Amino acid sequence: MFTESIEWREKRLRPGKSGRRSRSFCSSNISIKVEILVRSAVVSEMPRQCTVAEFRLDNIVNCLRPAVTMLNNLHDTFGTPFALAISHTTLALVESLQNMKRNSDQCIQLMERIHVAIYGVVALHIKSEMPGRLPPAALHHVGKFTETLHKIRTYVEMQQDGNRFKQFFRQSEMNTLLKSCHNGLEQALEVFQRCIK
Repeated sequence: MFTESIEWREKRLRPGKSGRRSRSFCSSNISIKVEILVRSAVVSEMPRQCTVAEFRLDNIVNCLRPAVTMLNNLHDTFGTPFALAISHTTLALVESLQNMKRNSDQCIQLMERIHVAIYGVVALHIKSEMPGRLPPAALHHVGKFTETLHKIRTYVEMQQDGNRFKQFFRQSEMNTLLKSCHNGLEQALEVFQRCIK
């Protein structure tokens, strides 16, 4: 549209037989200039608005960074089992979610609950009787949480598959996996809260 209006204006600027420009040309030339200025001002002044999902994801990422750092420190200091697996899986989930185009609300809800559960794992290590060592029962629950994290990663990867035909036929499988992920997270949160108290 912009190039068309410039070409049209150049044709109109050439004087006619009498050498004068008509009055209607001047008003149309001004309106074209105003229209171009308004369009460029609107495009250049309006920043891109964040969606609610992007805002929630940014908040989760900012909250998960310190948790992953703590898990890595626990692993480096005490050789804590599952800490490294939890941190690597969480980082992979964050990366996958940042690249996700659709259906991110359910995945963001899962990540918000993962965030709480990871801080529960860290608190469990801090409140244990021997620093950095967990009793076998608590260690079992951390292992189950790690397994749930891997299920969530599988679910997120299935959501990223761009083939809608495949997703249509795998819908019941995906719903079952999502329900399993929610149940696993709920159990982990309950156990971690009970062990911390």
